[in-house]
Amino acid sequence: MNRRDRLVARTRQGYRLAFGTQGPDPRRFFSAPGRVNLIGEHVDYNDGIVLPCAIDRETIVALGSGPEVGGKGYVEVVAIDMGQARDKIPLYAPVERSQNSWQNLVRGAVAFLQQQGHEIAPARLSIAGDIPIGAGLSSSASFTVALTLALAQLSRIPLSPESLAKIAQDAETQFLGTACGIMDQMASAAASLGQALLLDCRN
Repeated sequence: MNRRDRLVARTRQGYRLAFGTQGPDPRRFFSAPGRVNLIGEHVDYNDGIVLPCAIDRETIVALGSGPEVGGKGYVEVVAIDMGQARDKIPLYAPVERSQNSWQNLVRGAVAFLQQQGHEIAPARLSIAGDIPIGAGLSSSASFTVALTLALAQLSRIPLSPESLAKIAQDAETQFLGTACGIMDQMASAAASLGQALLLDCRN
């Protein structure tokens, strides 16, 4: 079993532990990589040019359909790397911020998808990754891009890599309060295998 297989197995097991008695196994898996930056550190939010590339460490999201209670839907999430911590976000009311960082990334993604006029399908997600947190490898961008992609795919919302990255950035800046540019999210959403991503942040 290789690195990715082990990570997928961990997200599947976390999904089963959180939701296994309430429904079937996850329907699909989604991933987004971390990144390193080759040129232009701290330049993206100063209108410069950067050259990041994706790395072989990632966040995996296991996705399944979520519950509706009395016609009201929810997004339920379990963060495996946070001690199986959980959150439940109602889709029928304005999304409120949490005191917890990882919850705000999820809630921000839900909120900004809704603000763009998209209807989000009820969902259950388990999330795990192997990007070291706090190591400058964009674990939070990977986390947010992967879960936003999963929600968009379940809800049949077509998102370009640029739109996906912008929603993830808005979640991080406006819900989490991190002053970051667009480089991390774009690298996670748009990088290609074996290539670096030349990104002009002036526009």
